[in-house]
Amino acid sequence: WAVFIGRWIPALVALAVLVRTPALHGSGRGALADWWGLRRSRDPEGRARPVGTIGASAGAAAGVILIAVVTALLAGMVGAIELRAAEALVTGVLVMLPLTLVFAVSTLGEEVVWRAHLPRLLGGGFWAGACLIAGAWAAFHVPLHLTYVLQGAMPASHGVAATLGLVPLSLFLSAAASRWGSVWPAVIAHAVPFSALT
Repeated sequence: WAVFIGRWIPALVALAVLVRTPALHGSGRGALADWWGLRRSRDPEGRARPVGTIGASAGAAAGVILIAVVTALLAGMVGAIELRAAEALVTGVLVMLPLTLVFAVSTLGEEVVWRAHLPRLLGGGFWAGACLIAGAWAAFHVPLHLTYVLQGAMPASHGVAATLGLVPLSLFLSAAASRWGSVWPAVIAHAVPFSALT
């Protein structure tokens, strides 16, 4: 429950920044829904995006699942993990679908900041902002992963791997939000790994 609630801390901080900085929202730069990417924006040429929010979210979630499957297969081939039977995976995927929507309520609190608010605040090109945000996002998770390690819930090597693994995931989530002009694909894709763990 602490992680579920804690994911809303970035959104609360961002909201406080917007409230305390009238120049940001009073200068015609948009409302909270725009800052947080809750509405689908147009592409850089001003055209409507070709894929809707639901399709984009499904595509981003499928991308995260594909990355996880390929990673697991490679880890299984080198003996780092033991793969489960395919029947267990099918059941797991069916359970993941509703859990992803539940966890999305939590990941929304992070994603509105990391994939919408901060890129808009930083401005500039995609790669510079996305790489800066990826580093900050990984650093944001260090206390959580360190707590897991110190409690004995996670080996130190897994803690380091989990933290470093956030960098490419962050870049993927930033690309999804930027490509589809909405934070929702990143919200859904971010929820997938947590529903898989459950």
